[in-house]
Amino acid sequence: IPGYGYIPRDFLVSDPDFENFERDQPWIGYEFERELNDTFTVRQNARYQYVDYEHHTLVFGAKKPDPVTGRDTLISRIASGGGARTDQFTIDNQVEAKFSTGTAEHTLLGGLDYRYYSRDYHWGRGSAPDIDLTDPQYGDIGAITLSPSQVDETTARQTGIYVQDQIEIGRLNLMAGARYDWASTDIDDKLGTNDQSYDDEAFTWRVGAIYNFDNGISPYVSYSTSFEPSLTAPGKDQEAFDPTTAEQYEVGIKYTPEGTDIVLTVAYFDLTQKDVVKTDWIGGEPVSRQVGKIRNRGVEVSAKAEIHDNLTLIGSYAYLDSEVRNSLNELEIGRTPARQPAHQAALCAK
Repeated sequence: IPGYGYIPRDFLVSDPDFENFERDQPWIGYEFERELNDTFTVRQNARYQYVDYEHHTLVFGAKKPDPVTGRDTLISRIASGGGARTDQFTIDNQVEAKFSTGTAEHTLLGGLDYRYYSRDYHWGRGSAPDIDLTDPQYGDIGAITLSPSQVDETTARQTGIYVQDQIEIGRLNLMAGARYDWASTDIDDKLGTNDQSYDDEAFTWRVGAIYNFDNGISPYVSYSTSFEPSLTAPGKDQEAFDPTTAEQYEVGIKYTPEGTDIVLTVAYFDLTQKDVVKTDWIGGEPVSRQVGKIRNRGVEVSAKAEIHDNLTLIGSYAYLDSEVRNSLNELEIGRTPARQPAHQAALCAK
């Protein structure tokens, strides 16, 4: 949920008697594929998922003096909580054609996909006892009543058509793809009159190339654009938020040592996002707005190794330099966006 974070337990303002997070997210789906002949294959993939969660948390308010000692050792706290029921259905219909034109081998894909998204959301806020930084006492916070601050229902639909051609010419592989999306969003404000309804559409595309040398080294380059409609309701009397768009350049090298099932990758990427929705606390209330431009540059190193027929290890590390390049708030220009880590690492086995 934009603008809300899970406060760490050691932040001195949380409370195990109140803070909790519960989530249930089952899903069901299917994959269908049929080869019509040596050239054409058709596929259809569908999935339905729902997420049902409840979240309670305590966050800090402001420093205040202790009425007994007079020292600024007390921190006021604000209780908040709520949850959402989210339903999402996606379906992708695809036709694949494999053919040759001279020395070039083509894998041509074309398709239509559809996504339906619905969310019933409720959130409330209430007062909570202060906590003393010099002698924090957790528990015994008593009954907390949360007054509704946001209750809304969001429904979003998005349909896209796309085409992509993968071309193999000897050791050189080329890729080019394009898609067009139509999206509609409706937000029903259950507490007031801030209902929103808007339509968006966009053309996006991507290209890439990779060359596979005999020694297992494969340098590559790619460029892509993206489009994502905003599902965040703007403030009252504000116009609907524009979609978030982005473009990304990436160059890298993949290496597969001969006789192994190991893939090593080093990549440099440069991603620029426009109209990113950001939520800040202003006057004790969450206020959403759009940041003009955020640039993310970084390096990622990853490794994938098949240790056994039934075991694969994947590890990665990324360094990210993120900066707000343009914003209505001049104070944040040139700074790192909130909650954006500079270092990220991951390790998984499957």
